[in-house]
Amino acid sequence: MSFSRKILSSLKQLIGRKNIVILKKTLGITAINRIDACNALISQLSGTTYLEIGVAQGNVITKIDARRRLGVDPSPKPSSLEKQADIIYFEMPSDQFFSHHAVQLFTDSPVDVALIDGLHEYRQALRDVDNVLKYLAPGGVIIMHDCNPLTAVAGLPPADRAAYEQHRKEQTTFQPNGPWEGDVWKAIVSIRSTRKDLKVFVLDCDHGLGFVTRGTPDSSLDYSAGDIDSLTFAEFDANRSSLINLKQPSYFEKFQAQLSNQRS
Repeated sequence: MSFSRKILSSLKQLIGRKNIVILKKTLGITAINRIDACNALISQLSGTTYLEIGVAQGNVITKIDARRRLGVDPSPKPSSLEKQADIIYFEMPSDQFFSHHAVQLFTDSPVDVALIDGLHEYRQALRDVDNVLKYLAPGGVIIMHDCNPLTAVAGLPPADRAAYEQHRKEQTTFQPNGPWEGDVWKAIVSIRSTRKDLKVFVLDCDHGLGFVTRGTPDSSLDYSAGDIDSLTFAEFDANRSSLINLKQPSYFEKFQAQLSNQRS
């Protein structure tokens, strides 16, 4: 861990995670990660309910400052959650969770902020967005992780993930492929092409943070489902800014101001 990151880690404990975005801005650090974004938005929205699809080892949900935290993942409950009994964990696929539990959980207490970081397959990501939208509070925000893979290998769909792992094993020299991220970027293209009631953009940080909110988009796309299926990584790489409405990390502050204006 670099010296600057050690300082940030220590200051997080002193001032609380809600203020980390302000801290980074003061220090001239514009990039944020999904934990920063979720906590900043929960604080801004005075939100109480946080939903995470794809908990993995619990590295994110355990650091979220929300009174009500719910995690969904088909893997067994990670040990990191055992010490935080207030986190409600559902060991099942997200489709099953929404079919059997969402109505009871969110009808009276809707989702304020949701993080979608599950299968990393664009059709599943779309279903997760559609399902969360049914229970999203007014002014609520959906964040999608891994929307901006930098290499074709990192952007392989789940069906080809074995090829990614094999590629990493065969590397004899360092190549900046980054972690596997799947084809979630196609979900962004699909939403921008089919949903004229949703605003969508991607921050160029933390492997691409996609933000979805209700409202009329400033711009849209015109891709059919077949077009999206056929899109290659090379086409994405050549047009990523226009396809996923890519924004610099500093845009997050403007986004927060827009949310405040909508709620006033």
